[in-house]
Amino acid sequence: MTNAVVGNMLVDLWETVREHIDKKKREDVAAAMIEVLLNHDFIEEVKELEEALGTDPDLDEAIALVTSEQADPSADEDVDYE
Repeated sequence: MTNAVVGNMLVDLWETVREHIDKKKREDVAAAMIEVLLNHDFIEEVKELEEALGTDPDLDEAIALVTSEQADPSADEDVDYE
């Protein structure tokens, strides 16, 4: 899949669930969702996430969090998605 297709899929998935999530937890849920997609190889490269940037502030923050963790795996130790 191309980066644009993956980015569009992520945006569609996020828009489907976003309204069902408490506003205070959206960024954490978005980050957890991205982690699951990365861990199961639905997203193969961090570059694919860039296509989703600018569509939703919570998703943007989650992408920033996950990409920083990808760059520094030790940063993941302090993240609590609950």
